[in-house]
Amino acid sequence: CIAGKNTPDREFRIASPDGELRVLNCRGFLQRDAQNQPLAMVGTVQDITERKALERELDQHRHHLENLVQSRTAELESARAEAERLARVAVIDNVHSLISERAVSKGLRFGVDLAPGLPGWVAGDAQRLRQILVNLLANAIKFTDRGEVRLQVRRTGADTYFEVSDTGIGMTDEQVGRLFQ
Repeated sequence: CIAGKNTPDREFRIASPDGELRVLNCRGFLQRDAQNQPLAMVGTVQDITERKALERELDQHRHHLENLVQSRTAELESARAEAERLARVAVIDNVHSLISERAVSKGLRFGVDLAPGLPGWVAGDAQRLRQILVNLLANAIKFTDRGEVRLQVRRTGADTYFEVSDTGIGMTDEQVGRLFQ
């Protein structure tokens, strides 16, 4: 023991007379007189078996919960990635059903050209793509008095392109430049 200072806590495992293992925490302090001579050793011994058992149990629960969180996070990341794969066919079918009636009611032909070899899905936000395509096609119909409006979907490398064309008055380069600002 260092003079006048607390000793560090010490833990001991002991077997009680009935054979049960116990965990004890021991702490001591050396008291000294005015001349710095040892007077007494004062200390405590505390049975911490139950606390240690609870700490082990909490640690097991913590590890279990960390594993669950890790597993659930992986599932959610996978689901998010899957959700980002928007179903191309569903978006195109939805846009077609929304736009074709407008075109026909104005006496226009409306067509969708899907290039061969397109994947069944593309990565992106389906709602946003649907909104953009509907807006572009609605504007094409609005400014086309006769002829046709077409949506063409093609793929170049890993990129999928959605193109709207019409036989209407067209757009100036300046209008095209402001389109997606």
